[in-house]
Amino acid sequence: MRTCLLICLLMSCVIVNWSQSEEQRPQDWQNPSLADSVRFNIVYNLAWDYVKVNTDTAWSYSEAAWSIAAQADNKRFQSKTKNLQGSIYQVKGDYVQSGILLKESIALAEASGDLMIMASVQNNYGSLLFQQNNYPEALLHFRLAHDAYLKAHHPTGQATALNNIGMLQEQTGDFDSALKTYEQALELKKTSGSNLGLLIINIGNIYHEKGEDIKAEKYYLEAIEQLKIEGDLWNLGDVYSDLAELRSNQGEYVTALEYYDVCLHLSEQVGSRGLAAFALHKKGIIYLTLHQYPAAKKSCSESFDISEKMSDLENSQSACECLHRLYKETGDYRNALYFHELASIKADSLMLLESVDEVLKLSIRHEYEMKQLSDSLDREEEKLRTAFEHQAELGHKKNERNWFIALAVFILITAGVLASRLRFAVKTRKIIQQERERSENLLLNILPFSVAQELKQHGKSSARHFENATVLFTDFCAFTALAEKISATELIQEVDHCFQEFDRIIQHHGLEKIKTIGDSYMAVAGLPDGNTAQAKDAVLAALEMLAFIENRYRELCELNKPGLRMRAGLHSGPLIAGVVGLHKIQYDIWGDTVNTASRVESASEPGKLNISADTYRLVADNPEFEFIARGFVAAKTKASSKCILFKRQKPIAEDLLMFYLWPPTNP
Repeated sequence: MRTCLLICLLMSCVIVNWSQSEEQRPQDWQNPSLADSVRFNIVYNLAWDYVKVNTDTAWSYSEAAWSIAAQADNKRFQSKTKNLQGSIYQVKGDYVQSGILLKESIALAEASGDLMIMASVQNNYGSLLFQQNNYPEALLHFRLAHDAYLKAHHPTGQATALNNIGMLQEQTGDFDSALKTYEQALELKKTSGSNLGLLIINIGNIYHEKGEDIKAEKYYLEAIEQLKIEGDLWNLGDVYSDLAELRSNQGEYVTALEYYDVCLHLSEQVGSRGLAAFALHKKGIIYLTLHQYPAAKKSCSESFDISEKMSDLENSQSACECLHRLYKETGDYRNALYFHELASIKADSLMLLESVDEVLKLSIRHEYEMKQLSDSLDREEEKLRTAFEHQAELGHKKNERNWFIALAVFILITAGVLASRLRFAVKTRKIIQQERERSENLLLNILPFSVAQELKQHGKSSARHFENATVLFTDFCAFTALAEKISATELIQEVDHCFQEFDRIIQHHGLEKIKTIGDSYMAVAGLPDGNTAQAKDAVLAALEMLAFIENRYRELCELNKPGLRMRAGLHSGPLIAGVVGLHKIQYDIWGDTVNTASRVESASEPGKLNISADTYRLVADNPEFEFIARGFVAAKTKASSKCILFKRQKPIAEDLLMFYLWPPTNP
């Protein structure tokens, strides 16, 4: 069943809707003749209007609201603005900054003494903790919000806090408690005359989770009628999708398709592409069940296209699974394999991002616990200090002696308890840090540092153009022949031994490993930082790799064992680099420079390094290198090319030769 707990978390922002009129327009917040409260409410509500539409615009308006609140020295306005700004960062996914701002808002709300603002902020802070899976602390703040609303005699606010408590209970699998909480919230909303639709949906979802579909359908239908009255098209689309899924599970496919069509129509009205992608792939699955393959292909393909444009991994994965099943059942195994692999890629990417995110959430939760422990230590220290000061004022020595004995026992017990908590906290922090480092190392083992950071922060990495980089290709000569002479295990062990040494060499020279393809090894200099002065490093790395392979070849020959020889090639020029795929993600490079480097390597000889004219121009002035004329060579699809012999690099063994390949010309 499709649930939207995080989306449905009610952030009680106490938004006051206002309508534009000739007397009061949005731009009037800049009119100094209006009262501060009027100007503040205008710009404050403008900011809230943009929170889920454009966070940058929302932030600009929030800064204007803060300016008014600060000039007026109004703690209520200041608290509301910090609450708003914390919510903006929450929508942006920056939970750390959101938490800082919401805590500031709580302090300002306490200073103002306004129960409604305090309740609102506590509720929002609880929702932030909920999103970080910090359920105990989230529950605490939801209850604080409920108590504040109760003291303020605000039943709608109480219902909001209870609804959030119910969602937390539902998320943790405590369906019976969630149902009771939702029903209590529903009664409060009925007495206050506020909107009921969302709570009715939540109750229906609980019954669906409990397997009581008849009751679930009853509440879904009731929610539809209520949401129509309330004009809540967004949640109306959600409940139609829930009802459609329920009917589909019951085998009532025609009715389910009708409900999904209504859902699609509503998604267009509210502009919810995610809901549209979900409904389309669900329709595709029903069409597959009915063997209506053209309709299934249309629905699943549309769902895939929408999801890809949105970078919505979850819906995109579901659409891929739908298309995989479609092509498999229709005998198009090539496309079936493609979408099966793509679905696996997206599933693994979701797991990777969730794993990284979970480590970050654990770290944030741990920092909160450490802060709580520090605060408790400070409080105990203050208690002891006060106790000592108080006792110093007493003049009775006997009581003083007895007091200090009791106090000493108390200190020992308290110290033992706090020390135990501190040891546990330190141990927990160490475990979290180890997991975080393991996750970091996993990413850095796959991706360059800057790309890994971008992927963690944004969930994706943009491709970049580099004007000049040097690409290194190597491969083993007569590899197939050697594979026929030794066992597969011995062959793999030998290649692995060589590639491990290659990894060490390119790391030493500052190159970035791209990938291995069979017996070929590919690396690049100048990425990802775009340093164009690294052609020399690529040359030195290639020569060191050749020296290692030639020395190992001679050692194996002396032992009457077959060995590998290698050839290498370099070419410099522009290319594009970026992250490819979502499953087993990989940093890769593209462009004619890569193709030319491969051809240059193919034109080389065993134990030799071939370089292109473009690479030559970057290293020709280096006094360590010597070149002599070579004549002409062919480079696969390139025309015959004029070449110059690279005699040697002086510090390297004299029998290692490098060839210099001129740009293609006719001989």
